[in-house]
Amino acid sequence: MTASADAARRPVIGTHSGKFHLDEVFATTMLLSLPEYQNARVVRSREPAVLATCDILVDVGAEYDPEKRRFDHHQKSFTATFYDEGPKSQPEAAEGAGCDGNAEGAGKDEAASGDVAATNGHKEPAKKAVTKLSSAGLIYKHFGKEVLRHRFGVTCPTLLECVYQRLYTSFVEAVDANDNGVSIVADGSPLLYKDSTNLSSRVSRCYPPWNLEDLQAKPNLKRLRTEEAALYPADVEGGSPEEVAGFKKAMQIVDSEFEDAVSSIVDVWLPARQVVEDAIQERAAIHPSGQIIQLKKWCPFQEHLHEIEDELHLTSPILYCLYPDIKDGVTQGWRVYAVNEKDQLFKSRLPLSKKLRGLRDSELGNAVLANAHTTDAENMKSSDFIHCHATGFIGGAKTFPAAMAMATLTMKEADN
Repeated sequence: MTASADAARRPVIGTHSGKFHLDEVFATTMLLSLPEYQNARVVRSREPAVLATCDILVDVGAEYDPEKRRFDHHQKSFTATFYDEGPKSQPEAAEGAGCDGNAEGAGKDEAASGDVAATNGHKEPAKKAVTKLSSAGLIYKHFGKEVLRHRFGVTCPTLLECVYQRLYTSFVEAVDANDNGVSIVADGSPLLYKDSTNLSSRVSRCYPPWNLEDLQAKPNLKRLRTEEAALYPADVEGGSPEEVAGFKKAMQIVDSEFEDAVSSIVDVWLPARQVVEDAIQERAAIHPSGQIIQLKKWCPFQEHLHEIEDELHLTSPILYCLYPDIKDGVTQGWRVYAVNEKDQLFKSRLPLSKKLRGLRDSELGNAVLANAHTTDAENMKSSDFIHCHATGFIGGAKTFPAAMAMATLTMKEADN
């Protein structure tokens, strides 16, 4: 087969030429991970005649029409968000397929049952639709489930829906917001600092600099060196060699981040749900107030805790989470974490007592044991205590009773 015939049979993904951005780079890599487009050419152009020959367009063309495979968001009439009802381009998985919770191999007997339980009753809470979709969000909305099924092996319908929703709010939505100028700061408040470490900034740095010719006079400049291994393995056309290399470098960066984001949800975040759920169900055995939970081991619990509280309609919020400090399989001590307010990571519901904050070791122990609200002091030693953070969001102790004492005395102080 000739090169021209080979090119003719390959699908073509079209996007705009010139300065590239995170959203179309991300959209392109998602499409390339699908069977339909895995051998596609990527053509960067703004010429209508060229774009008309493409099988699918992203971020260019001033048209949003899923049936025609046109996915632009720049037209004035476009207002779609992820939560809008709309046409779907992706087929649904067969009910029950791969419901063992194992994303790598559906149907394996040894799959962890915790992953399945982790999805029970899980629904991403309804939210105000403030984020208009970018080309990344559009492709994710219409093809995201297919990407998760084909590339990552997430086939169980319940698990798939959970991962699909969670991945949007935890990863894709930020891409949409950044591209559409939706500030992360409410009510137009000024930014407290500039973040140039985010994914959008990293993609922007892949584009050839304005003074490229001047920099090319410095042959050893690291910024201009791009090893083949750092480039996404795709055929990209349109623009200078430096632009094409930059686009492929950006694709590699974004695709790696996307892969990590999916793994963080499927392999780490979801299994933690069952751990937290068990701890909440057993909380009355830990403390009669029901406001202290104990984890068997640390896991990312904060969001799960808030979500399960809402699902169970708990009237008394959980204030503290105790978990063991395990090293090499051996419990070295215990941590007491003051649970944060929902959606406010740095604001605890009830920080540990001001009388304890900033203290360490025996000084902390003496403060706890001398506190009038401490019970069972005769069974603890000052050397059982390690530290209390200056803000009171966390403390450490060598024994479970010592960690519990820091929490309970704080609760009693708050009640008086």
